[in-house]
Amino acid sequence: VAVGTPSQADGRVELGHVEAAVRQIARGTPCALVVIKSTVPPGTCDRMQALAHAEGGTGVRVASNPEFLREGRAVQDFMQPDRVVIGARDAADAAIVEQLYAPLDASVLHCSPEEAELSKYAANALLAARISFINEMSAIADRIGADITRVSSIVGSDARIGPAFLGAGLGWGGSCFPKDVHGLARVAEDLGLAAPMLTATIEANLRQRQRALGAILELVAARPDARVALLGLAFKPETDDVRESPAVWLAHELHERGIAVRATDPWALANAERVGPRVTYTLDPMRAVDGADVTVLATEWPEFVALDWPEVARRMRGDAVLDARNALPSDLLRSSGLVYRSLGRDVLGR
Repeated sequence: VAVGTPSQADGRVELGHVEAAVRQIARGTPCALVVIKSTVPPGTCDRMQALAHAEGGTGVRVASNPEFLREGRAVQDFMQPDRVVIGARDAADAAIVEQLYAPLDASVLHCSPEEAELSKYAANALLAARISFINEMSAIADRIGADITRVSSIVGSDARIGPAFLGAGLGWGGSCFPKDVHGLARVAEDLGLAAPMLTATIEANLRQRQRALGAILELVAARPDARVALLGLAFKPETDDVRESPAVWLAHELHERGIAVRATDPWALANAERVGPRVTYTLDPMRAVDGADVTVLATEWPEFVALDWPEVARRMRGDAVLDARNALPSDLLRSSGLVYRSLGRDVLGR
């Protein structure tokens, strides 16, 4: 069972699709092993097994096999997984699931269904927390005149920590981190537990967006007819996913303030047009920067990082560039006559 588990308005997970799938299986196959790959709250496997039995599938067993795939890398991650997690009550059921992965050279970890379900939530929440943490450090770096990319490199060189998910920028978005961090916080709440780290992870992510917005508004404050070029709409490179995208949020907030926004993205334009604000969209980044007072790197697509920045400087009306992903060649931008700003390495713009 690999179906959507969207968030409800209060952050709790909507299990309607999972329940519908289990009902359908139970009615058609009264004795089966059902494997849930969807991200679900701990305890869901047991609840789905009880549901299947109530629907007549008295021989149905339910196991957990959460996926750990990255958007833009799903096939690679499936074929070369870091680990395969199988949560089953019965060793025979676990062996059946493990056999499916026999062609892959993968480490298989066995546990209970609850442990498998919680491990998926915990993994995503921890990755989101790392991003929120380094973004908080980036604010400190700006205040003291430090370069957060160097700080991240030093911290990540510690073998106990590692470099992954320590890139400061606009914060996290997409279909997984927001849903799963909120969902896990609600799981804790429903259990009568406080989860201040989860709450802080969410709040820090929202503050980082506000910080970027504040930087843009400061840069256009003197322009009553301000124009902003937004490079990137997807929540990260190599995907067209704009769900919970910080870039789309920025476009909306700027538009609401009467600022003209021209946005570009190599993959995500169609999706952004469906869900985003009424801004001008273009596939050509050079058209996006034409006449702009501020250019914002919102998604670190390689083609944006490698733009002809002297040409960008000639096309812009203003001269400010906000590197909201800390990915641009600051020396080249400054030598092109542009004013470089960032989220965590403004020392390079001084």
